[in-house]
Amino acid sequence: MAIFTRTVWIAGFMLLPLTTHASYIESTIGTAVVNDATASFFNPAALVQLKSSQVVAQGTLTYFRTQFSGQSTFVATGTTESGSTSSNTRFYSPSIYLGVPVNNNIIVGLAIVTNSANRNADDNSVLRYVQSNNNIQDCDIVPAVAIKLNQFFSIGAGVNFS
Repeated sequence: MAIFTRTVWIAGFMLLPLTTHASYIESTIGTAVVNDATASFFNPAALVQLKSSQVVAQGTLTYFRTQFSGQSTFVATGTTESGSTSSNTRFYSPSIYLGVPVNNNIIVGLAIVTNSANRNADDNSVLRYVQSNNNIQDCDIVPAVAIKLNQFFSIGAGVNFS
């Protein structure tokens, strides 16, 4: 499985940067999310669009391998090394979103979004001073509420516990 990063430019304006994100929704429409439970995380006020309870489960899985062959210069000493190295990177992000109408004007939501990423670089590689092993683990729990003030306006809030 491969995920590529690309950016589309039209008439000098950037239109839809597509990168590896926690979700496709986050990378493309962000706060414009309406009519599904993912609004619990991205735009709580949009929860008022839900007509019934909803659960959305999704995830992202990315793996890529990088390779380098060439020279690396250690700036502090001016020492140059030649060689090759590689690293493996894994990213996964399962998430679940819940939206439940309490009545016609109040909707509660819950988002649980996790991010896990790690990069394993070769030990003693030619790039040992410019790349390192990384490990990131994160879990966001976001309770949210939306209140429909009238047919045109709603307010919403969520608290992110990470």
